[in-house]
Amino acid sequence: MHLKKMFFLFSLIGLGWFAHDSKGQTQSADTLEQFLLRQLKNKKNVSYATYGLAALYFDRGNYRQAIAIAKENLRITNDFDTACSVLYARSLEMIGRYSKAEKVFRKATTRFANSSDVWLAYGFTLYKLRKYTQAERALETSVRLNPFVPSAHYLLGYCLLENKNNPACIQAWLFGLMIDRDTLRSNEMLRLIFHYVQQQYDSIHLPFFNRRLSLKYPDQLFLYDYTPQRLENFNFQLNIASFVQLLAEKMEPNPTPSLYSRFYRAIYENNLQEPFCYFALRNLNRRALKSWYAINREKLEQLADFLDHQLVRPF
Repeated sequence: MHLKKMFFLFSLIGLGWFAHDSKGQTQSADTLEQFLLRQLKNKKNVSYATYGLAALYFDRGNYRQAIAIAKENLRITNDFDTACSVLYARSLEMIGRYSKAEKVFRKATTRFANSSDVWLAYGFTLYKLRKYTQAERALETSVRLNPFVPSAHYLLGYCLLENKNNPACIQAWLFGLMIDRDTLRSNEMLRLIFHYVQQQYDSIHLPFFNRRLSLKYPDQLFLYDYTPQRLENFNFQLNIASFVQLLAEKMEPNPTPSLYSRFYRAIYENNLQEPFCYFALRNLNRRALKSWYAINREKLEQLADFLDHQLVRPF
C-alpha cells in the first residue's frame, strides 16, 4: 500500500470532514464522490476509487454501501486492500454484525500482520465490545509495529484502566502525550489523567452500551466528556508544579511488567522524570510551562538525547 496515495486521498476527504459550513461540506463530498464514481465507471484507478468511495460512505454513515464497495476492492491485491479491509470490518461493526466484523479482522491481521493500522482498528473494535484483554493484545501489537501513533497509546490506556484499573494506564497515556501534536485532544487527555492521579474517579466519564457502540472514531472517545468550559476550568485551576510531581510518582514502573516497563525504567535510571513530564504537558498554553522550559534548557536537551536513542526501540 502506498502511503502517499492514502494521505492524498485522506486530504481530499478531509476537505469535507473539516468544512465549517454544512452546505459546503456536502458539496465537497458530492464533488469527490462524483469524481471517484467516474474513475470507477471508466475503470481508471479502480482500487483508488473503491477505497475512496468506501471511506466516504463510512464517514457519511452509509455503512452498507461502504461494505459493498470495500468488498469489491478486496477481490484483488492492490495498493488499498489493507485500508479496505479495515473499512469492511469497521462497517460491519457499525451495523451490529460484531461476530462477522471480528472474523474479518482476524483474517486481516493474518494477511496484513505488519500493518499497525489494522491492529489499531481491530483493538478499537474490541475495546468497544469490552473485550479488554484481546483489545490490549491487538493494541500492543499496533504500538510495537509503530510507536508513534498517539491514539494507539491512548486506547491501550483506556483498556488498562477498564480492565481491573491497571496503573500502567498512566504510562500509556503519557507516552501518547509525548508524541501528540493535537492540542485539544492532548489537553483533554491531561484532564483525564489529572482526575485519575487525584483518584477523582467520579469525574471520569466514559461511554457505555449503545453510546460506546456508536463511536465511529477513537477521537470521539477521547473527547467524549469535552466541553470548552470544563477544559477552561481545568487549565485555570491546574497547578503545574504539583501536577508534574504527582505524575512523576505515578508513572514509576509497576512491579507487574507492562509494555512500557522498559521505557519508564530507563527514564528513572537517567533521572529524567521531571523533564519528561514537563515535555508531556507542552500543549498546555501556560506561562509557567514556558518559564520552566526557558530555565531548564539543559534538562530538555538531556531528554532529547535520551529520546533520540530510546525511541529507536522503545519496547
